[in-house]
Amino acid sequence: MFRKAASFQEVDYGDIGQVDNFLFINSGDPSNVIVFFNGAISPLKVGLSPLFQRWTWQEYFRHPAVVIHDPLIRRDDDLRIAWYIGTASGWCLADLFADLERMVRAVHPDARFVCLGSSAGGFAALMAAVLGLCDLAIVNNPQTNLVGHHADLRDRFLTAYGKPLEGLTKEDVLRLSASDAIFQSNTEAEILYLQNLADTFHTNEHFLPFMEAVYRSERLRPSQLIARAYFDSFRGHSPLEAAPFLSMIDTHYPALLSPKGKALAKEAVMAFRERERG
Repeated sequence: MFRKAASFQEVDYGDIGQVDNFLFINSGDPSNVIVFFNGAISPLKVGLSPLFQRWTWQEYFRHPAVVIHDPLIRRDDDLRIAWYIGTASGWCLADLFADLERMVRAVHPDARFVCLGSSAGGFAALMAAVLGLCDLAIVNNPQTNLVGHHADLRDRFLTAYGKPLEGLTKEDVLRLSASDAIFQSNTEAEILYLQNLADTFHTNEHFLPFMEAVYRSERLRPSQLIARAYFDSFRGHSPLEAAPFLSMIDTHYPALLSPKGKALAKEAVMAFRERERG
């Protein structure tokens, strides 16, 4: 579907190119690069890997974008969610980000990294911020601690990771839990955390424990974390649609959005006001 390239340097300005598990959309102001992480992959689409969710959303931002496919999700396997954690004896998120940074710096040496994701992609974006790999993470209904996540999804991943639950060490847990990793963090990254309170499982098992860990760890300054809660019983765990998601960004980081993104964000605000009047 996308033109294959050996490096980001082969992707002309205004063009799109795929380098292995990275899709690079080289368009816009290179002061930032927007990094999208995938959520769970549909079982019907795993066989089409690598996949790049939300790549069309780059047009809503003023900056180039990279969409990253999780290397553990392969065509010859039925694993469809792996949180970009990697394997116990192999690569990890920091390694994946090092590859990304090397390729981006070759074309945009001064770029800041803004990571976006929801659910499993939100976990990866949040961990990138906690580990100090990016400058800003914007996450929607993410998991924050996989040790206590749904056992069937967690254990299927741990098989690919290479260790059972009972064999996890403290070092493993630091890779699987942002709520644990925050206690060792020295990050300067900012986090915009968007949580649907109608998603009661993720509110109670992920959002609130992470907020408690942030408070107890004292590792983030108040200015580094913005938490926005909303209630949408229809969407549940599903992420916000583009318009309301962009309106949240426009409220806190308006300089990130393109004119098209700002127009869509404004539509969400107008729709909300109409509902309020109704």
